[in-house]
Amino acid sequence: MANNEIKKRIGLLPVTDEHKQALTALISYFPPKDATALIGFLEEKPNRAEKLCAIMAKKFKAMREEKVAAWDKALAEELALLMQAD
Repeated sequence: MANNEIKKRIGLLPVTDEHKQALTALISYFPPKDATALIGFLEEKPNRAEKLCAIMAKKFKAMREEKVAAWDKALAEELALLMQAD
């Protein structure tokens, strides 16, 4: 899926603009197939989109403020837990 299509789909998620920016930044690290799968998951479960975006916004804020480079391991663990929870 094209990058513009992914951004368009992120724009339609029921989350704040700050959270959309964080999700867009996260998605940029994913291969296109995985990015498409994650967006599809979030479209199906909009309550998870808000939770994931809140986590991402918090992580990116910490990264900007503290220049933390090791945030990805914690993020991957939180993302895995979020996708398993129901």
